Formats: sequence, C-alpha cells, structure tokens
Amino acid sequence: METAGRLMQSHPDGLPGVAPMRLALTIAIIGFQSIQVSESYLRVISTPIWILGAILYPALFTISGFLLARSISRHSQPAFLMRRARRLLPALVVTVLLAALVMGPLATTKSIRAYATDPEFGLYFLNIVAWPRFSLPAVFQFNNAGAVVNLPLWLSPFMLGLIMVATLVRRFGTRGLVIAVILTTVLAAALAIYIPDLAGFSGLQRKLLDGSGWSIVLAFLLGALAHQLRHRFPIHVNIVYLGVGVLVVAALAGNRTWLDMPAVHMLLAVPVAYIALFLAFELLPLAVPALRLERYLLGFLLLSFPIQQLWVAFGPRQQSFLLNFLLALSSTALLVVPLWHLLQRRLFLPDADDPRFGFASTQPLVRLSRRAIAARLPTVASFVIIALLLFAMALGVMALVLLAFQPESGGV
Repeated sequence: METAGRLMQSHPDGLPGVAPMRLALTIAIIGFQSIQVSESYLRVISTPIWILGAILYPALFTISGFLLARSISRHSQPAFLMRRARRLLPALVVTVLLAALVMGPLATTKSIRAYATDPEFGLYFLNIVAWPRFSLPAVFQFNNAGAVVNLPLWLSPFMLGLIMVATLVRRFGTRGLVIAVILTTVLAAALAIYIPDLAGFSGLQRKLLDGSGWSIVLAFLLGALAHQLRHRFPIHVNIVYLGVGVLVVAALAGNRTWLDMPAVHMLLAVPVAYIALFLAFELLPLAVPALRLERYLLGFLLLSFPIQQLWVAFGPRQQSFLLNFLLALSSTALLVVPLWHLLQRRLFLPDADDPRFGFASTQPLVRLSRRAIAARLPTVASFVIIALLLFAMALGVMALVLLAFQPESGGV
C-alpha cells in the first residue's frame, strides 16, 4: 500500500494538492459564511448542508498541521516562530484596524465621538493579541447574524496555541502528539458531560463547549501525527470512500442541532482529516493558479466576514446568500490583493527550500508588458463596463420584483 512518505518522495513539488485544497476550502468557507449572514440561514441549515459547519475548518487545519510539522522539521524553533509571526500578525493587525477604524465608523448608529469613547471599541483591539472580541459599538445591530463583526476571529487563539504545539513536535515527537490527541479527546468529552446545556454561552465559550474548537485542535494534531508517521501512513482510495460514506450518512441522518454536540464534531474530524490529507497528495485541477492565489487566502479568511456583514447592512434589501457571496468575494479581493503586495509580501519571505513557496508562488498571476497592457485596455474596459451594466440591471430587476410584492406600492 502507498504511504504518505513515499508519495512525498515521488513528488518533487511537495504536496501537489495542497494549494487547490486550500483554495477550495477558503471559497467554501466564504460561501457558508454568506449563508450564515443571510435571512435564509435557518432554512438552508435545516438541509444536509448543515454538515459544512462541522467539516470545513477541520479540513483546513489538518493540512496546516501536516505542513507546520514539516516546517518545524526544517527550521530551528526561533526561525519557525519568526516566519509564522511575519505571516500571521500583519494580516491580523490589518484586519482588526480596518474593522475598528473604517468599517465600524461606517456602520455604527452612534456618533463618531460616542463610538470612539465606548469601552467596547477599545476592547475590540484585544483581537490583535488573539483575545477574541466580536462586537463594536452599535455596529451591525440589525443584521441577520447579529452584532458580530468578524466571526472567524474565534480561530485566532487556536491558531496561536497550535503553532506553539507545532514547535514541540521536534522535541516530543510522535509520542507527544499521541498524548495530545488523547488529552484533547478526553477534555472535550469532560466538558460535554459537565456542561451539557449551551444556553447562555456565545462566542469563544460556545465554540469550546459545542466541540467545534476541539475538533480543529484534533484535526491539526492528526495532520501533524500523519507527518510524523508518514512512512507508515497509508494513502488508499478505499479508505476515502469509507470516510465519504460516513460523512454522507451523517449529513442525511443528522440535522443542525448536531452542531451543538461535541461528539459529532470530534467523530467527524477523523474522516475529514484523512480525506483532506488524501486530496493533498493528489494532482488536482488548477494547481498552478491555485498556488499563485494561495498567498491571498489568509486575507480572504480574515476579511470576508466583516465585508459580508457590510453588504448585508448596506447592500440590496433581502439579498440572497448567493448574491452576498459574489459581492463579498469580489470586494474582499479588492482589499486583500493590494494589502499583500504593499505589506505582507515585504514581511513574508518564501522558503528557498520549500517548492510550494518558491518561485511559482511569488510570480504574478498574469505577466504583461507595457505594450500588452496598452493593447488590452480597450478590451478590459469594455468587459468592466458590460459587467457594471449587467450588475445594475440585476439590481434593477431585484428592486422591481420587491416593489411588485409590496401591497402598499400597489403590488400583489
């Protein structure tokens, strides 16, 4: 049977499916967030789609666990920590500052003076040190998802803690990871037994008690353990079929109330972790474009939710989650791409010995000369104008439909 170690040796570019997997998972997470902030959340989450809330982040953290375990084996602990800080901290700081100093003043119902002097405004900056705070003064109070400015920030303390765990892999090795997996499972079970009722809990506390927080810890540890045991870790499609079958049965048999059960999160994390690792070793489509886009994915994860909330607050009335997704994806890209090239690119230096972050990932998405740019400007301008016209027509049709169904305006 093929093993992960043998596949890593046979692929000179490392894990060929990592970039497409990360890209697909990021887009799926943004799509699921669009459902969360929409009016149709309760209706959609009542379908088998509920399972997305239990599998997307564990899949992403499994890949991170594998890659960080590989990275710590190549670098000293100080060098490893410095690289992680230069990768994560600028994105986190920019995300918090944009939300507090730009989006908050735009969306708040308070005066700017009252907003800036509210204690909640100052507490929001604790997000920079991985202490999640989810609300700003009088911001998004009337949104469907409540006054939550940036829900994915609940991941920040887990990201920090798991990076520290990765630094211990070299010292404690496989035995330490096995002990960590057991302790994580036992602790999650103990919390579920002693605090079965989640009423009254929200934010980070709820993520700890409903099992979603512990599931990403377990998935990360399983990913790191797979790297440590890579020469004995089997990669076989039949195991994937079994894992997919488990997920399909769970999606059809369960419902959204299962998202409050720690056992469900912990059990699903195991097949999700294996499937994610299997796909990371596969030659997936769009590998080269995905590799070049991978540099932007952290920014998309951190900035997409507040932008989605902004579109809910100020965008078209009764917008569908699909429209919210398209609007948020395009507007987030307008922020993330310049931020990478102006700030993060100067701080994050790719590894010369890591093909995944080598030459290909630092190249521009499209290489054009000045003459080629000048030649293509009319075509690009025409596409932009057509896109804007189609978007305006779509908004107009939506407005007419809404008007037609309002009795006070003479509609049906």
